[in-house]
Amino acid sequence: MRRAGMAKVKGGRRGRDPRAAAARAKASDRRIETLRSYYEAGRRALGFNPEGGRLAPAPIAELAVELGVEGDTIRKARDFARKYSGRELEALARLRDRRSGMPLTWCHVRELLAVPTDSKAVRSELQKLTAKEGWSVRELRSRVRSRVGGEKSSPGARSFARPSTPEDALRRLVELSESWLRYHRAVVDSAAGGPLERPADPPADGAGRERLDPQGTAREVLRKLARAAAAVAKRLREEADRDVEPGGVGSAKAAARVGRTSRIKGPPPAPGS
Repeated sequence: MRRAGMAKVKGGRRGRDPRAAAARAKASDRRIETLRSYYEAGRRALGFNPEGGRLAPAPIAELAVELGVEGDTIRKARDFARKYSGRELEALARLRDRRSGMPLTWCHVRELLAVPTDSKAVRSELQKLTAKEGWSVRELRSRVRSRVGGEKSSPGARSFARPSTPEDALRRLVELSESWLRYHRAVVDSAAGGPLERPADPPADGAGRERLDPQGTAREVLRKLARAAAAVAKRLREEADRDVEPGGVGSAKAAARVGRTSRIKGPPPAPGS
């Protein structure tokens, strides 16, 4: 009985530790200060182009250098200031995570910005639920996608900005393909099968398929990738055939286009396929 009483007293003291409470309050203040700082940066970015629309890259880059952040962060901050009024910012800052007692993070806000401007009620509901349910950033991302639509992707997957021109689309396609090929050369092709070996004892705890059968998942994804690569290559060939005119300008354009994309190849056969 005496030990139990002592343990209870110790636990009570820990719960009322003024240093821990002060540290938590300080961390909470920092989160709110971060949100306010990004909001203010976004308001400054809005001033570069009050009419809205596409921003010139120079002012964004200069502000990013001044604040020590990436240009994409400034664009997100601008979206933050555009979608949230001052009153809505204060309502956001008052929310507290049910589990941690802390305000929402900037990473949470970035996910909330995916909700369209004309769906403020949806965004307000989602941020309140994030605090009430203690959602992680990943969980919030999934909830946002389920509410606003769009293709469902794997947890943690990033969405891609839609290219503004066909040239941008081709350039990005080449970059992504070359990135995959570099990974294949550096890790998969040079590892003598090490990373591709099937685990000796796959988990039997109800985990997802990716953990239970990583090779099967890899084969399925590679088959999809091969089909997608073949479809893109076919479209590029058809486009080149339409543009080719013997001795004309079209043939030069097509040759240049094919030259840029000739490095895009389908993936090697998947293990065990």
